[in-house]
Amino acid sequence: MPTISISEATFIRLTARVGERKISIEEVIETLLDDSHRRKEAPTRAVGNPNELSYEEWKARFDAFTKEIQNRADQYPNGFAVDDSRESIYGEREDSQS
Repeated sequence: MPTISISEATFIRLTARVGERKISIEEVIETLLDDSHRRKEAPTRAVGNPNELSYEEWKARFDAFTKEIQNRADQYPNGFAVDDSRESIYGEREDSQS
């Protein structure tokens, strides 16, 4: 079986990830390699004004974008949820205007 040398900090991060997901180190590494490969094959995002795209092209790019997000879902700990509420995004701005 091959061996590799990694820094202590990387080892700590790797073992933490394994602990969070309750999977083997090999599975974590395979996931990282697969994700890296998917990113290289992912379609490029629209540049410029999205209003200049036809509906079909916009929809195809939007679908590719949502699929890319779904493919990243396993990178986050179980139960992870983004707080994208108005208060979390604009809270400081609204507080400073009061």
